[in-house]
Order: sequence, then structure tokens, then C-alpha cells
Amino acid sequence: MNRILIISIDSIGTMMSGAGLRYLSLAQELSKSIDVTLAVPNDNPPKIDGISVFSFNPDHLKDLNDILNDFENVLVSGIFALRLKGIEKTKAKIIVDLYDPIILENLFYENKHSIKKKIFNHFRSIQLTNHLAKIGDFFICGSERQRDFWLGVLAANGRINPVNFELSSDFRNLIDVVGFGLTETKFESDHFLRKLYPQIEVDAKIVLWGGGVWDWLNPIPLIKIWKNILAEEPKAKLVFLGIEHPNPSVPKHKIVDELISEAKLIGEFEKSIFFINWLSLDDRKKLLSESKVGVTLHKNHIETHFSIRTRVIDYIWARIPILISEGDITSEWVKKYNLGEVVPFDDENQLEKAMIKLLSFDKNDFYHNFDEIRTLLFWDQQIKPLKNFCKDGKKTLDKQYNQSFFYGNISRNNINYLLTAIKLGQTGDLINKIRKRFKI
Repeated sequence: MNRILIISIDSIGTMMSGAGLRYLSLAQELSKSIDVTLAVPNDNPPKIDGISVFSFNPDHLKDLNDILNDFENVLVSGIFALRLKGIEKTKAKIIVDLYDPIILENLFYENKHSIKKKIFNHFRSIQLTNHLAKIGDFFICGSERQRDFWLGVLAANGRINPVNFELSSDFRNLIDVVGFGLTETKFESDHFLRKLYPQIEVDAKIVLWGGGVWDWLNPIPLIKIWKNILAEEPKAKLVFLGIEHPNPSVPKHKIVDELISEAKLIGEFEKSIFFINWLSLDDRKKLLSESKVGVTLHKNHIETHFSIRTRVIDYIWARIPILISEGDITSEWVKKYNLGEVVPFDDENQLEKAMIKLLSFDKNDFYHNFDEIRTLLFWDQQIKPLKNFCKDGKKTLDKQYNQSFFYGNISRNNINYLLTAIKLGQTGDLINKIRKRFKI
């Protein structure tokens, strides 16, 4: 029998972030040929056709630990991999999802802390990343660019070695690309946005920021140029989707308040600039279908270089022209397939020109430009490396040959964690964790 346990790192329900949607989509696609159980860290998960759903408490993973050996394959990522004490000894093949390079993303969560706190929290990210690199039998990531990054991490953790080289000289048997896929569903516009905001004209030209407003992104220039856009396109409307994360445990990002303040400052808040907290998947698709331009902007930093923006996949699904900053892999797609406009970092003049240009087109002028990239991104193509590993892959021999060394490293990591906490004066967090663990 071929069974897989997919452990979602985010909640699954009516409202989902890109992470939750990724794990739901992986489960749905694999369920066409494999027996799938989707473990979700939230109460009252939805029933999903063809998939068993297992709800677990993210603070207490015993129930999840107890079922690991019931499966031939276990897909895991993030902090749960570090806290699942039985995962490195499970009989199952361990698949590690590295789609989200958290060691880079987490750099943006540390700005409010002291330098010692920043260093300590980064050490924890390193500890988690190294743990993931050690436990996996197979790794998946979001793009070839990401794969280059993760090959370096795997090399630093001894996984690029003669044993794995003999099995696959390009190491595709160890790590391959499983990005974010598309489905062929279609949604027609039913003036969804106008139902939320009656002041919006039926023929409004909607510019959509179609995902979360996070601190590592750069939406402020859109507000800076907006008055000039309105002078050229009076019916333009700017809509930000994703002001707060659908998972209540994820705090609102600092840039959200700044963005709303800027919209109020120019007098366009809920006049031509609108903010939506989050939407269900179906409502999100309706909004995408009636949008004229999809936009995402970011700064020139390392997270940008290795990211793959899920919202851009959504724009490609909806075939809406894309306005994007240069620097990430999706901006290269926009250039290669002529899907819209790519602008330099922090260049408001070029951003304004590109926006006016795209708003002047009928979006159907771009319709067939999306054909080729959509074919490559459909889930049946994206899922192939993971599907093949679940069917034919094996536990990696390098782990079998080096078990005593491998598990010893994990123990030494815990000692290093304690020593680093003491050295940086960060024992408060450690003590709180001990108290929580032993209910002191």
C-alpha cells in the first residue's frame, strides 16, 4: 500500500494563506493516485473528497507522533519537523518541503528586537534549517533558483556525499522542484467587489494586490503614485487583499498600518483605495477574474531573490496582466512570456508609466501570452517529482550508514542551543519553554 501523511504548517479552512492552500493542493493532487491523510493544525477542518483529514493541536504533537509509522511517506516542513520527536526514527520516507525559505523570511521578523535577540532567534532558524536538511529522504522546493540555494544547505549538512552521488549524479533523487500549481477552474466576474463596496463603478479598472501585505514587500510606492494614476485613469481602483493573516496566530505586519495611513493621507481611503482582510478561495477567484492588473512590489534583498510569489501564480491563473518589481523568478517569467511589465526596484517614475500603460490595454490583449507558462504550471506537471518519489523512492542510504553520527548531531544541536542561549543572555525564552513543557 502507498500512503502519505501531509502535515500542513498552516490552517486549512474557508480562509487560507498561500501555505495552507499549497498543502491542500498537494493533498488533492496526490489523492488521485495515493492514499492521502492531511494533518491540519486547526479545529473543525473541512471535509475534503478523497482525503482523510486529521486535526492536531500544534502545541501538543503526541497524537501526530503516534501515527507517523502508519504511513509509507510523511511530508513535513517548518517547526513541526523539529518538534516531532519521532520523525527521525520513523519507518516512513521523510519528504521535506523547502518551498518557503524561512531562514531568509524570518530576518524580517527581527527588526524590533535587540541585536542579541536577533542573533539568538536567527540561531534558532539555523537550528531548524539544519534539522530539516538532516532528516529528509527527499526534498522539494519552489524553483530551480531555490534548488541551488538548498543544495548549498544540504552540502553544508553532509547530504551532498558519495552515497547520494552514486544514486543520482545531479542529485535530483535527493531534491527536486515542486512549485505552486494551477487548476483549470474558471470563475466569471459577478461584480463581487462592487457588492462589497457599492461606490465602485461597474466599469471600474481594478488594480489588485492579490495577497498578504508583509514587511518584506514594498506596497507604499503604489500609494505614492496613485493620485497621478487617477489623473490619467479616473476609474482606477486599488485593492489590497490580505491585511491580516487568516491564521490568528500570525501577527499583523508593521507595514499594514503605514499603508493605510498613506491611503488616508492622500484622501483615497475607501474612495479609490480599498483594503480587504481576507477572502475565501472562491471569492478570491471572483476578485481575480474581475481585476484588470495584478501587482506585487518588493525591495532588492535576499528574500526577493529566492522567493516565488504565490499571488503571481494566481495572476497567471486569471490571465491578468502583471506589474511586478524585478529580482525574483516570477518577474523573469513576466519578461520571458510578455505577461505584463517589470519595473526596477524603488523607481516610482517607471512604476507610474508601467501602471498607466497596462491600464490602457484591454486585458484580453494578453490572454494567449499566458498559454505556455500555464501549461508548465498545471499541478499535474508540478507534482511529478513528488508523485514519483512516493511511488518509487526509498529511504536514503547515507542516513542508514551514519545513524549514530546523525542522531548525535541532533543531540549536540540541543546542547549548542543551550550554550548559545546562555552566551547571549537569552535564557528567558528557554526557561519559559521548559516551564511550558513540564507545566511548571
